[in-house]
Parts: sequence; structure tokens; C-alpha cells
Amino acid sequence: MHTPTHDVLGLRSGHGGDEYDMLFTGDEFVLQLHREEAGEHRIPGGGPGAGGAAGITLWFEAEHRERLDELIAHARRAGAAFLGELKWNPKAHHHEATVLDPDGYVLVLHSPFEPD
Repeated sequence: MHTPTHDVLGLRSGHGGDEYDMLFTGDEFVLQLHREEAGEHRIPGGGPGAGGAAGITLWFEAEHRERLDELIAHARRAGAAFLGELKWNPKAHHHEATVLDPDGYVLVLHSPFEPD
């Protein structure tokens, strides 16, 4: 069994299941995830591809830098693979880390915009 995306991000599953999920932080809806090969939830006109992520990168902004550190620690405890460790991105003016979750989604966890 793998660790689902919601565990990596510290979110709550609002639906559950291997093909579709709705993710929440508290009572606030964040996003929906659909497996590409899932017939019931297939996007009309979508063809088969290389996996669940379908080439999409999801960006999640933490409320502040300390919260970003907490999210990164949570992702490590959940067993996420880090594609890029925490660093300053001068073009985006924020700190960021890049994670590959077990479903194949590339997740960028980042701090809010920080002007120079």
C-alpha cells in the first residue's frame, strides 16, 4: 500500500478511494484528484497516458515560512520522495521544495511571495 497524496500534504480526504478523491484542509476544499485510467471519473476526450499525474505539477503555498517547514517535515514523515530540497527561488521570490508523491504527482511546496 502506498501513501496517498492527501497524507503527503497533510490534507483530509473527503471522498477516499483509489480512483478519485476530494482533498480538504479543515472544512476548506483544496482540490480533486482523478486517476487517468478511472473510467467513471474519466475526463471526456482524455486519452490514456503515462500515469496518474499526466504531466501536471501542483503548487501549494504555505501561509508563512514556518508553515512551509512543517509541511516539508510532514511530507518526509509520509515517505514522499524529494526531487528538489528546500531552496530559495529568486525568480519566484519564495522558498520551495519539490516532492514526488506515490501517485506520481509532482508537488511544489512553497512559501508566500517575498519581495527583495
